[in-house]
Amino acid sequence: MYKRIAVCLALFTALVGAYAVEIPYVDVEVASKKIEELEAENQQLANQTDELKKENEAKEQEIDNLVEKINTMRPILTKVEKKGKDLNTVYATIVDKATKQKTRDAIDRNTSLKTRLKNDIKRSDFRVLQLQKQIDVNKKLLDINEGRVRKNADEISLLQSSIEKTTKQTKLISDYIADIESFLTEAEAVLEAAASSE
Repeated sequence: MYKRIAVCLALFTALVGAYAVEIPYVDVEVASKKIEELEAENQQLANQTDELKKENEAKEQEIDNLVEKINTMRPILTKVEKKGKDLNTVYATIVDKATKQKTRDAIDRNTSLKTRLKNDIKRSDFRVLQLQKQIDVNKKLLDINEGRVRKNADEISLLQSSIEKTTKQTKLISDYIADIESFLTEAEAVLEAAASSE
């Protein structure tokens, strides 16, 4: 009996020493609830991360489409501007009234098209900048989420280790107390037997 108590005490001391620095003891119920909360938060962060990635993919696709559109319009604008200069040069040499009017109509149409092209390119360029800023903001959020997920995962791992350590401690102490109670029962029985024989 004494030997068993000594062994339990030695195991308990060894267990405390093994975990004293790295892993703290915890209230198992509280720690388990905290793990559930952290896992739920990580799931929420994972869902948000998926949404942000999908959003960025859509924005990147929109940027690609806009860039393609801009690259198509810029050469056209260059040609329209050249045609405008040519028309103005020709217009200055025309004397015939009817021909002059046709040339003026062509110049006006060319000028209108040039304005539309410039405005469209300007709007598209601005939209690309807006989209890129939104993508950059989302990337920062993704980095923040990734950091929070890692931090939560580390905390979950520590809590799980703490629960395991605490559970082992609880069992060891319960066994130790059970042995002490058994010893006390036997000691009391011996004392009672000795007293009754007097």
